[in-house]
Amino acid sequence: MKKRKILLTIFPLISGILIYIFFRSKYLFYFRLLKHFSLDKYFLQLRIYAQTFRHFFPTWVVYSFPDGVWIFSFGIALLVNRFYFKKILLFYTFIYLFMIFIEFFQLKFGGHGTFIGTFDKMDVICYTYGYILSTFISFILWKYQMRNSHLKDSFFSTEMKKTLLISIFFIILGFFPSHFKV
Repeated sequence: MKKRKILLTIFPLISGILIYIFFRSKYLFYFRLLKHFSLDKYFLQLRIYAQTFRHFFPTWVVYSFPDGVWIFSFGIALLVNRFYFKKILLFYTFIYLFMIFIEFFQLKFGGHGTFIGTFDKMDVICYTYGYILSTFISFILWKYQMRNSHLKDSFFSTEMKKTLLISIFFIILGFFPSHFKV
C-alpha cells in the first residue's frame, strides 16, 4: 500500500515539475533550485531539446495540468493509508475549495503579471479533475484497507501531525514555483 501511495504521489508531481522546467519561464523558482545545485546548465540544454516537442502539447497541458497533478498528488498524500479518512477528507475539501476561490479571486482582481495570477477556467477544471480522481482512488483504497481495522483515539493526533506536515510541504511546492521569480 505504501508503494502505491508513493507512486501515485511522486509521478504526477514529477510530471508537473518537468512541465515547469521544460516549458515555463526560466525565471521561476525551480530554476533557482537547479542553479543552487549547479544543475541549471544541464536542464537548459534539455529545455532546448524539449522545446522542439512543445507544439505537441496544448496550452492547458503547459499552464493548467501542473495545477491538477499538484492537487491530485496532495490528495493522495493526505488521504491514502489514513484511518481517519473522513476527517482528513474535510480538510482536503477545504484546500480544494480554497484553490477554486483563489481562481475566481484572480478573475476579479488578478491579471497577467500580477502577484495573484490570472484566472483560467482550465485551472478550475484541472483542479476539479485532480480533486475528484484523488478522492475516488483514496476512498476505494480506504474501504479496502479499513474492512477489519480497529483504532484507538490516541492515533488521531498522529494522523493530524502527518496531515500538517504533508500540507506544509505541498503548499510550499504549489506556491513557490509561480510566485518567486529569480
